[in-house]
Amino acid sequence: MNVVNLGEVYYIVARRKGVDIADFIIANLLKSPILFVHVDERLSLIAGRIKAFHKLSYADAFAAATAIDLDAVLLTGDDEFKSVEDKVKIEWL
Repeated sequence: MNVVNLGEVYYIVARRKGVDIADFIIANLLKSPILFVHVDERLSLIAGRIKAFHKLSYADAFAAATAIDLDAVLLTGDDEFKSVEDKVKIEWL
């Protein structure tokens, strides 16, 4: 997971459940074995290219770019990722 998507998790939980719960969730995610990828120029440009040609949110473009860059499987239940199924390995939840 990249840090853009970490921020996305935070704001979604904060809006729905409040800041205290969002802080708790993020603290636990950061303690988990999940690899958190920091965004650099290269990853930003991969995400930008994905966003330019596919109907995805900017944060979702970063998720796809991270999966492509790391040759990793993207876990999602978000139908928007169907537009990049031919470019990203996806495991549908």
